[in-house]
Amino acid sequence: MAPKLSLAEILDLIFGLFQFILQIIQYRIISLLGIEFSLAREKNLGIFKIGYVCRRFSIRQIWCVNPPLLTLISIAAIFLWRVCASCELGTNLGHSAITGESSTRPTYLRYCESRNIKPCIEPVPNGGHALWVDKKQSPEKVFVFIHGGGFHVGLSSGHIKFIDSVITEAKKSGVPLSTVILGYDLAPESRYPTQLIQAISLFKHILSSGISPSQIILGGESAGGNLILGLLSHILHPNPELPILPGPVPQISGAIIISPWVSFDTNSESMQGYNSEHDTIFPGIIDAWSSSYLGSQEARNAYSEPMRAPEGWWSDLQGVVKRILITAGAEEVMLDDLVKLSQILEGMKGVEFNLEKGPHAVPIHSNEEGGPEGSVMWSKQVMWVGETLKEV
Repeated sequence: MAPKLSLAEILDLIFGLFQFILQIIQYRIISLLGIEFSLAREKNLGIFKIGYVCRRFSIRQIWCVNPPLLTLISIAAIFLWRVCASCELGTNLGHSAITGESSTRPTYLRYCESRNIKPCIEPVPNGGHALWVDKKQSPEKVFVFIHGGGFHVGLSSGHIKFIDSVITEAKKSGVPLSTVILGYDLAPESRYPTQLIQAISLFKHILSSGISPSQIILGGESAGGNLILGLLSHILHPNPELPILPGPVPQISGAIIISPWVSFDTNSESMQGYNSEHDTIFPGIIDAWSSSYLGSQEARNAYSEPMRAPEGWWSDLQGVVKRILITAGAEEVMLDDLVKLSQILEGMKGVEFNLEKGPHAVPIHSNEEGGPEGSVMWSKQVMWVGETLKEV
């Protein structure tokens, strides 16, 4: 039973939640104006910094913030985040809300403009969009990227930096590369399995254009990594409730999966113990976002939550993907789940697990001085993609 709060504790809780929303708005305004100073660097994780804001509360106050209220607070904050992301100094406020992709499309368009690339947006069956970067008539390889954000937040500047590094690496390697970003509908307006259906539909859309799986490198971070694993599960064990893929799918060239969200449980030691004060996300927000995304406990299965897969589920994974790199931060709350996943896949040819110092989704969401590009993990990830690009 939750403790009864004093009037002072109640007022402090209300004030703290008000700060919570203001900091999100403040960060978005700063980032949209392009202002770079210590406050922006400190909060360049955006909505993932919610964990640090919420830790200002006492244990008694946290106990009183029950899951339904957490969900409500999270949804309200996400809505404000989207409004701020859409208010680009006079642009159409409603654009993101209409597309259902939040900041994904505006972020993509800004990137194209900065690189003098003609935007190419294709509708994908079942509601998603394919956002192409330098779409070629006959690419040698296609990099398919699915962003994270707890299924509630769109494409970020960190994702764009990573994609840009992959494109740069391809140019160095002399490999003609086309990159496509999935613009998928976000929770809470769209719940599971909408996002997985759209990820599978994008893959199917690419295959229908004449691209072979052997030319495709999949990339996903956090919730995007969850969707990549969901896609691979569907290839291994076709689910009749999901889009049907054409015949046996030949081996995919590679998949890089960064801090995938593989379990919605929050009772592990890394969640509740040794990493609970070090990561940029925390169990409360994971509970809130997973509840908002799933809608009901019945939606928890091997396709939505990879750690629910039964024994032997992944045994034929090597036949589906030639090379896989899974990366994790040593300070992230999801670490125990990711270590378990690595143990399940241990010994499979072509599967590599890499652990480096840092929080969740390191270094895509990094507040290190100078940005993520100089980090060991960043170099490892980009080099791995470069090696995979060169493979026939």
